[in-house]
Amino acid sequence: MKKKAFIILTAFLVAAMVPTQISYGFDLGSTVKGKDEILKQFEELSKGEEKIYLQKDNGIQIFVKGTLSEELTPSVDKVIEFMNDSRELFEISNEYNDFSLKEVEKDELGFTHVSLEQIFDGKKIYEKNVKAHFNDNGELITITGTLENRIDSIEKESSNPITSEEAIEIAKGSKEFYELSEEVVAENYIYYKDSKAYEVYKVNIVYDMPTFGSWDIFVDVYSGKIIECKNLIREDNALGSGIAVNGDERSLNLYKSGIKHYLQDRTKNMGGYISTYTANYRNTTNGSLINNETNTINDPAAVSAHSYAGVVYDFYKNMFNRNSIDNKGMSINSVAHYGSAYNNAFWNGYKMVYGDGDGRLFAPLSGDLDVVAHEMTHGVTTHSCNLNYENQPGALNESMSDIFGVLTQTYDKYNVANGGTWEFNSYDWVVGDEIYTPSVPGDALRSLVNPTLYNQPGHMNNYKNLPNTPSGDNGGVHINSGIPNKAGYLVAQSIGCEKTARIYYRALTVYFNPTTNFEQAKLGLVQSAQDLYGVNSTESKSVKDAYTAVGVN
Repeated sequence: MKKKAFIILTAFLVAAMVPTQISYGFDLGSTVKGKDEILKQFEELSKGEEKIYLQKDNGIQIFVKGTLSEELTPSVDKVIEFMNDSRELFEISNEYNDFSLKEVEKDELGFTHVSLEQIFDGKKIYEKNVKAHFNDNGELITITGTLENRIDSIEKESSNPITSEEAIEIAKGSKEFYELSEEVVAENYIYYKDSKAYEVYKVNIVYDMPTFGSWDIFVDVYSGKIIECKNLIREDNALGSGIAVNGDERSLNLYKSGIKHYLQDRTKNMGGYISTYTANYRNTTNGSLINNETNTINDPAAVSAHSYAGVVYDFYKNMFNRNSIDNKGMSINSVAHYGSAYNNAFWNGYKMVYGDGDGRLFAPLSGDLDVVAHEMTHGVTTHSCNLNYENQPGALNESMSDIFGVLTQTYDKYNVANGGTWEFNSYDWVVGDEIYTPSVPGDALRSLVNPTLYNQPGHMNNYKNLPNTPSGDNGGVHINSGIPNKAGYLVAQSIGCEKTARIYYRALTVYFNPTTNFEQAKLGLVQSAQDLYGVNSTESKSVKDAYTAVGVN
């Protein structure tokens, strides 16, 4: 079979399946196998059924499937032996490279997923990790992730490293704000940029005034210079909502204290609560908890945000047994009435924030369930694979939010939770139709059926190579998302909404990683379909055919 670029086969087996920090170094004194020998062994073990994807882009992106070990029982010794034998294939044989065990998860199919972080000189390399997947028989069948093979040494402008406290002050001094709205955290990493590797502190700062901001700022330990700033705002630039436009009356779970009824749902089996605040038309994401002396909340935008947040929680809980956005029971906080006539909604890394729209281009942004589900799915993505918000990973990030936005809305529309039939209808596969241009009937913000209706490409032939800048939409994240959106629609058209939801959720939480591109997404989705429905299943073929139809081969 044709193999791309460099072929990397990795076998990561753990003896004790516990999420502790254990490092596995390279024994440079052992005998080195050549690449051809390793590939031949892999082909023999897999009996010619191996699937290998490697792309030398931002390190080496990996998706390897087959029989990756003769051993059926996890063994650390066998891992060390394999890595020693195969280190030339990794191209990371430097004595400073190793891995640490991040976590081990077992899913509902009985598969075990071992996440490892790549280490250089004792420090984690930012967003370089691999995930080893064992089937229910204990066989290692898939490796996914991205490895860094370009680091030989760390840039050191001085011999006096700064402290984490100094890095925090440098990061804070780089932005203009009145006060911070979240606790500041500094984490130590190795960060690769422009052919150089730096030891950095990643400092997250979040603020609301004079305008909102949420940033990861990377400060070089040996110079104090800022190497990179990453904007964490997951913003959809064409959202709006109108909560009571359709006349629906939404039931609400409230919290009563004294004579006050608060817009806080404490009925869910989660660690936190679902709470809805008002920014009172200010540019802040820290507002006051909405309340009333009676059990009627006279605030349509807040009612929509609150009730729809509960619907999205129930969707993820009922379908996937997911415990809130982070799968650990975190509170789900929404802020309504952000700014004045603000035509947008966004996930800021901690909560959902909704403007009221100007009444012409958008109605209140919380008024459409697929918009609320879109924003909350950004949170699910953040707490699972954390897709980068740039270029193809960013477009995939937006697409997953659109697809799960539609799936959540149709799950609710057809009353699936109470035994209704989850129908597939093409006219459902739009986003923002209930809040976009409220005086114009029949239009939407985006169409997954035909992305070109709203200036998005629906095929790789029309992919927009835009600059990775704010003016370039971070490489076209809201534009090129039309391509995987179209593929998602075709999958659902072929196999229905429920199977599509299960396949996409498994790919998002098991096989995607921060740098997953469209081609890797196809591989991860096909693998998820095979895990759930069988190697030669109609479902896996439908996923493959859908992505092929939009030019992702």
